[in-house]
Amino acid sequence: MDFRQSIAGPLLAVLNGKRAMFPPPPGFRIALLHDVTPIEIESLRGLLRHIVDAGNLLDPSDIEKYYLEDPSPSAIRAPMPEGTLFTFDDGFRSNYAAAIEVLEPLGARAVFFICPALVDLNPDAQAETVNKYVRLGGRAADEGRGERCLMNWDELRELRDRGHVVGCHGMRHRKLATLPASALDDEILGGADLLAERMGERTPWYAYAFGDIKSISAVALSTISTRFPICRSGIRGLNTATTSPLTLRADHVDLSLTHRYRQLTMEGGLDLMYVAARRRLNAIGNSMTQHG
Repeated sequence: MDFRQSIAGPLLAVLNGKRAMFPPPPGFRIALLHDVTPIEIESLRGLLRHIVDAGNLLDPSDIEKYYLEDPSPSAIRAPMPEGTLFTFDDGFRSNYAAAIEVLEPLGARAVFFICPALVDLNPDAQAETVNKYVRLGGRAADEGRGERCLMNWDELRELRDRGHVVGCHGMRHRKLATLPASALDDEILGGADLLAERMGERTPWYAYAFGDIKSISAVALSTISTRFPICRSGIRGLNTATTSPLTLRADHVDLSLTHRYRQLTMEGGLDLMYVAARRRLNAIGNSMTQHG
């Protein structure tokens, strides 16, 4: 066990003590996961069960109601969601098993962000593309065995029919901040069109590839906003009433680490490390709004 995991318990105790004295504002967190290996299934189940047992599980519809409904002046606005929403990036085949075996028995519905142009690739091309543009040196996808590493359209439509949401993660998982305007249109708007064509409906959800502050720009976010009212980053933090739906924060969860460390992650124990990134993301969102 490394140092950060060994001190997770004491840090969590300090965090809980601080929150008892200074409660955070109402808000919600978004759990961000990727591939879920067979040995990580139990870790996912434990994390989800902890959130369900605490009564803190959110559904994608809770977020949509808050941000997308436009009530008349006499209507009552949906309350600020409080709890945790689960999201999965890249559309890995393992996510289908996680949804059926773990999420649904516990009553959870998640958002699965996919890159539509990668779904139709043959298995070997999928593995090569995922390893080159998605993994970036991480754990390799299945390769050379004729196996898909991503969900197919039938599986994605089945998840949608079971109450989950399929969102867009860009056409081919490109870093938006480095793309010229013409390529941005293809990556974002082309991805939106292809996803809508394959799924038979449009989605309000987008998550930009890689999720860090260096992967987004005001131009890219402005382009996203023309088709998607909700955009999730990968920058840690609590989403509150002041958070724009185009700059939602999310907490990446490493299922290979200890349960205590996962708890620390999802309860805001790493938020201080991302203060500057959140400020920059807010500035990008404000700039996009002012010049849009």
